[in-house]
Amino acid sequence: AGPVVPCREWRELYAALNSSVVAAIHPFYTASVREFEAAGRPVVGSAPVGRDGTATWLDAIGRAHGCSADQIAAAQNAVLPAITGALAATPILGTITLSGYEGSELLVARLLIESGADVPYVGTACPRTPWNADDQEWLEARGVKVQFRASLEDDCAAMEAVQPDLAIGTTPVVQKAKELGIPGLYF
Repeated sequence: AGPVVPCREWRELYAALNSSVVAAIHPFYTASVREFEAAGRPVVGSAPVGRDGTATWLDAIGRAHGCSADQIAAAQNAVLPAITGALAATPILGTITLSGYEGSELLVARLLIESGADVPYVGTACPRTPWNADDQEWLEARGVKVQFRASLEDDCAAMEAVQPDLAIGTTPVVQKAKELGIPGLYF
């Protein structure tokens, strides 16, 4: 791990700008990413979430650092079996719609799917960026409709059409779910 941006103090920003690779774990911070790109730092998107996400992320971080394929494989082999085991040991069964406004919705959906859930819809108020493109591609390859810049109407319409076992979303989405007799969880 290293410095985290946005930060509170200048020295933290200088330490972050001194890094060799930037992990844009949260795709919403596009202004921060622009600063790192202007400083000539390679930026890797997505995050180490779930088995597939962790494998892809470790590969991207390793390649950005100039690591050999053997080094990357060793890092993956050190953590992926435990992730696979944890996901298998704690399955999530059922259909879930997911929506929010903070930018982590695609990552949460990936983890839910790898845990066994059926997630036909993910809505995020955030825009499509180069740093969430891998997550979008992964989700869409599994039949998930990903809606960027989703409105409350988009999220509620998807929930009403799907009739999920659980609707995860913002307060108005959860309120609408409860009106329809669908369990809802604030996100």
